[in-house]
Parts: sequence; C-alpha cells; structure tokens
Amino acid sequence: MILHITKQTKINQIQENFSTRFPNLKLEFFIDKNKDEQLTANEQVKDPSKSIQEIRENGKDGVYDIDGLTTVAELEKNFLDIFGIYVQVFRKSGDIWLMTTTTDYLTLSEQNNLATQQSKKIIPEGPGDAADRNDLE
Repeated sequence: MILHITKQTKINQIQENFSTRFPNLKLEFFIDKNKDEQLTANEQVKDPSKSIQEIRENGKDGVYDIDGLTTVAELEKNFLDIFGIYVQVFRKSGDIWLMTTTTDYLTLSEQNNLATQQSKKIIPEGPGDAADRNDLE
C-alpha cells in the first residue's frame, strides 16, 4: 500500500487506506502535547477530518510504502521521523481495540492475523461434551 502524505491529507484518508489493507487494525493519530513521547488518550486526535498540517509541528510531505512485512515499531517510528506525526497501531480483540505497545515487534500482517484469531468465537460445550469428559476421569 502506497500512501501519499501531504500537509493537506486528511487523517481519515490515511485511516481508510490503512484499514482497507489491514481490516483488523486501525491507525490512530496523536499530538504529543507534553513533549514527553508518552501518548495518552487525552492526546489522541478526536477529529479525523483534520489535515496533517493541523496536527504536526514539523515533518515533510512524501510517499510511504507500507506492506505486511513492516513491523508496528517501524511504521510508528517512520511516521514520526519522516512526516512528524505520532501514530499508534491498534488491534481488534473481540469488541475492543488494543494498543499494540507490547507487540510492536510483530509485522502488520502478523498483527492482523492475530486479531483474526482472537475474534473467532469459542463455541461452548454442549451437555454431551461435558459427559464425555467425565468418562475420561
């Protein structure tokens, strides 16, 4: 997936392209108000119709080629280093979205596949299954 990011690019355009390629992941944008690189919910950009120029202080326009082999850590670092934008990848887990901070070493494809596995419904055992298990004891 190739992203063309300019100061006029809207956050929601980037998010839509990213989610189309990785349907179980989402990209959230932040403004590091405290300049401490500790991104919090209060620093999350709530209005995805904002343009890139509205959320960054520095950085440049450019093209970024993202593929499934890109790790989360690489993606987040490159967005900051190249475009001056703080982003975080979130992975779907059932009905909630988890920030991937502890699994940033995984590739985007691995994260997307992990979300698919976590979203599969576990079928509860029926009465016959429990009785069969008792026979084994």
